[in-house]
Amino acid sequence: MAGQSAKKQVASNTKILKEIHLVTWTTLVFFGLFTLYFNRPASSKPFIFFSLPSLASLFVLEKTGRPRVDDSGKIIRQGQDLSAEGLTEYLFDVIYYTIICQFLAFATGSNKMWWLYLAIPAFAGYKVYGLISAGKEMFGMGKKPAAQNAAPEESQKSKRQQKMEKRAQHTHTTMSKEGFVPPQNLSSANAGFASSKNNTVKYICTNCATPVSLGRNDAIRCNACGHRVLYKARTRRMVQFEAR
Repeated sequence: MAGQSAKKQVASNTKILKEIHLVTWTTLVFFGLFTLYFNRPASSKPFIFFSLPSLASLFVLEKTGRPRVDDSGKIIRQGQDLSAEGLTEYLFDVIYYTIICQFLAFATGSNKMWWLYLAIPAFAGYKVYGLISAGKEMFGMGKKPAAQNAAPEESQKSKRQQKMEKRAQHTHTTMSKEGFVPPQNLSSANAGFASSKNNTVKYICTNCATPVSLGRNDAIRCNACGHRVLYKARTRRMVQFEAR
């Protein structure tokens, strides 16, 4: 499998280098002739100067991606994968962007089109700045105090979680108003214990829909029709259940 992969990369690199050489030298000769002999644009110095980065990129691609094979067909060096992303991709972009600027300078007959070439160093500076910023954050992360490293929980939570927490807080506030209040003395505690024995629960008869109040020791039976199947009446106060 490794041999097949190496052969595929050798074939791919050879094809890519052949195509990029053909495109680069064809356009360079074509636009060079028009610039030098037909004075379109008038000065050939910008054409020569701005063609150097393209030739340098082509030289790097040739040195790093050109595979080496001996007479018997054995792969000596398969070269760097020219279809990979990263620096190799940027070298191809420099070549293609140079060709575009050459065409625009020829079409308009003005060397002002070469000002567009400043996009290449601007983009390179942007990438370098991003790498420097990422390096500072990576190496300076351990020096920051824990209070600065810890991000606020609210920013990490989703909107749905924040809404659920606000709803739970509102429910807890509503239930706290109806919560249990401890007795102030022993007599009030005894009175509360005695009153709890007389507490009743409201039910609804499934047969006649009559409300029925039953105590702890009362028989489960409707007082109106005698039916034995009752539904517990739904409470109107806010109730919160915690499920884990």
